[in-house]
Amino acid sequence: EAAFDLPLPPAARILDAGTGSGALLCSMLSRLPAASGIGIDADPAAVAAASANAQAVGIGDRSEVRLGKFAELGELIDEGKAGFDIVISNPPYLPTKVVRQLMFARELTTQSIDAFVSGADGMQAYEELAEVVTQPGFLTPGAWVLM
Repeated sequence: EAAFDLPLPPAARILDAGTGSGALLCSMLSRLPAASGIGIDADPAAVAAASANAQAVGIGDRSEVRLGKFAELGELIDEGKAGFDIVISNPPYLPTKVVRQLMFARELTTQSIDAFVSGADGMQAYEELAEVVTQPGFLTPGAWVLM
């Protein structure tokens, strides 16, 4: 909800990093009819789900969902697809040892455990995203990053 209160340009470029089902990307594009966006996820099942959801809500022509990891997002600069006005992400956040010790009390038939685990200290995904979004050309001036 915080993203909807931000002063975004009407034709905003949106990146949903770790898109999962695509709910955030679909929601943003549904509310911003001139915007376009890219969702990326490392899980092929998530990419398929997000792509299907984008088509189902009628934003498939303004969205692209692709398979990839956070550390690979810099490739969007080389492809001419960067220049984002907003990056939204609900990245993995749990340390590996916590998940292993607690046997992670969550049903994992629809999501990989990798959607929750982020290295030894739980910060790997945040570090990878920070490294990418600070690359010249990745964000537009005045862009927003919400995690």
